[in-house]
Parts: sequence; C-alpha cells; structure tokens
Amino acid sequence: MPKKIAYQTLIKKSIEELEKMTKQQKNRQNADRLRLGGTPLLRYLKSGQASSQIQAGALVGLKPRQSQNLWSLYIKGGFNSLLITSKPHYLGKLSSVEISRGLQYSDNEQLASQKQIPVFIKQKMGVNYTPVLR
Repeated sequence: MPKKIAYQTLIKKSIEELEKMTKQQKNRQNADRLRLGGTPLLRYLKSGQASSQIQAGALVGLKPRQSQNLWSLYIKGGFNSLLITSKPHYLGKLSSVEISRGLQYSDNEQLASQKQIPVFIKQKMGVNYTPVLR
C-alpha cells in the first residue's frame, strides 16, 4: 500500500498566499501555467480536497504525468520552480558579424562547393566551423 503523503505540511504557503503569488505573475506563460495547473493542484492538495497528485490533477484537467511533474518541480524548488524561466539561446560558434561575412563571401565568390565556406571562416576568422548540411 502506498505511503500517505502529508501534502498539508509539505506545501508551506497558505492557499491565500498561493493565489496571491499567482495573480502577481506578469509573464503570461507563467500566469497561465500557474492559474491552469500549478496553483489549483497545490490548492486541492493543501486543502485536502484531493488525497493524491493524480486526483488533484484530474480535478484541474491534467494528465497523471503532468501532475506528477508539477509536484516534483514544487518539491525540488518550491513555488518559484513552477515558473518558466527563459534560457539563453545558443546561437552557435559564429557571431552575427562572422555570419554576415561568411554570407557575403558566399554571395560574392564563385564557390565550387559548400566545403569552401569552413575554409574561409578558418582562414579569415580563426574559427573552426563545421556546417550542418541538410
């Protein structure tokens, strides 16, 4: 028989605090994520209206795995871990200036093959670059 989890003590914030923190979200993505899933899930667990993550998730309209994922995030990092943080996008080895120079070279020069572009980049910019050919 599965061990009963004491959600009321594990969820540190009161239901009112959870609602207030949800309403304070300026980021639309976070507000939607909390309003539609995270906060109601925690509220049902905190209040005792649901006795499991899956049951709370079903009341909110989440699939069992989604409920478990949200709960796991909450346990690992608290309420703020439910928020979506933007991660910097990796643009690759070349700067925008280097990309522009490479494109200009490819437009102005007669290329026998695409294999000449990495050679140009290595000679002129000192960057080892291997393009992904599709």
